Parts: sequence; structure tokens; C-alpha cells
Amino acid sequence: MLQTWRDFREFLEAKKRKREPVHFSVKPVAEATYVPRHPQGFANFREALRGVGHWGQASERLDALETALRKRHAIGLPLPRKVVQNVDRSLSLWFGPAEHVMVRCFDDRFFSLIGGTKGAPQSKVTSDLLDALAFQHRLQHAS
Repeated sequence: MLQTWRDFREFLEAKKRKREPVHFSVKPVAEATYVPRHPQGFANFREALRGVGHWGQASERLDALETALRKRHAIGLPLPRKVVQNVDRSLSLWFGPAEHVMVRCFDDRFFSLIGGTKGAPQSKVTSDLLDALAFQHRLQHAS
């Protein structure tokens, strides 16, 4: 940390010597990780997201996924193992014991990956994704 501060001071002194202006471009970012332990906590989290700008719009994509899951299998979303609110204002959810199903919801698009890092990426809700989520839901409710 101290070395970084010294480098920054040297940088500012060099800019003064050369009479060059220093421009700061600050962009607010946020990233949060949530590991839901109970379905009610996850439901509360989703409800809290609904009014929060881009994450609210990404949450609407998650609602559309749940609607498709209800139409096909008559069940809701399973409890994810981890939820991340990303810096790019998207939501990432991992499902399964080995996190083999990943869903990423943006405000304007959708992305899913089934089978871990070796899986095939999809840009829409597929029947394979719905079947994998239904299987995960049944596993969670069997124990």
C-alpha cells in the first residue's frame, strides 16, 4: 500500500513538472455475493431487487425464467448455491451441488451454461435448462 501511495505522489509531481492536467474519472460500482440458506430469504432478496434500477431489470429476466419453469414443470426456481450482483449490473446464479448450472441475467439479455465450464453457452431459456432446474428443485425437496 505504501509503495502505491509513493508511486501516485511521483506521478502527480511529474504531471506538475510537465504542466499537464490530471483527470479523474470515477465510476461507482458495486458487487455483492449472497449465499441463500432458506427459500424465504432468497424470495426476500428477489423482492428487494425489484426496485433497484438495472438489477431490477435483470431480476425481471429471472422472473421470466421462473414463469417458463412453472409452465413446463409446475414448480418454482430451486434455491441457488450462490448469487452474485456483478459490477456490470447483472445477476449470476449457480445451481447444483457442483454448481454445474449457471444463469446470468442482464437487463437486456439472458445467458446460461449447463455442465460447468465445459458446457455449451445458451442465450435463451432452453428445455435443457428448465429440465436441469426442475431436477435440482426435486433434489432439494427430496431431502
